[in-house]
Amino acid sequence: MVISDIETLPENSYELSALRVESMEKRPILKITRLGIETLAKVVTLAQSAYYPGVSLVGRYEENGDNLETSNNDFSNRHNATVMLEAQ
Repeated sequence: MVISDIETLPENSYELSALRVESMEKRPILKITRLGIETLAKVVTLAQSAYYPGVSLVGRYEENGDNLETSNNDFSNRHNATVMLEAQ
């Protein structure tokens, strides 16, 4: 193994503005802060959704009878349908 000394450092042309942008993007505390702000924005949106009414639409179709064709039953109709709309 040979150890050699660095006689000259490589010259890099860093731009201060590019380094500043990179440091702001990669800094962990700023990432956490950005995520916290995004989370709070979603919490506000969720809280505002409580102002809107809830609407439910349910549909049901049923055939009653003793056999597979549902022709033998105690009711005058073989087919039953229900549609329900609920607002809260």
